[in-house]
Amino acid sequence: MVGGALGTPLLQEAAATFDCALVDSLDQFSHTIFVGEVMQVSAGVGRDALVYGARRFRNLRKIMSVAMPDEMESLHF
Repeated sequence: MVGGALGTPLLQEAAATFDCALVDSLDQFSHTIFVGEVMQVSAGVGRDALVYGARRFRNLRKIMSVAMPDEMESLHF
């Protein structure tokens, strides 16, 4: 783990990290919602994102393709 701007432990191999300062916390039934101010963002170039949905983890891969030879590249998920 690497330390962020605030000394927060960050995962070295993560696709992206967000170092946040705690602004507020709200208790909602059995959960606590933390609200933070983003102080630093870093992205791991070429790393696939890991997302959680429908009770399982999935990779989110970016695929770059050119729709028309004269147009800019577009991003598809």
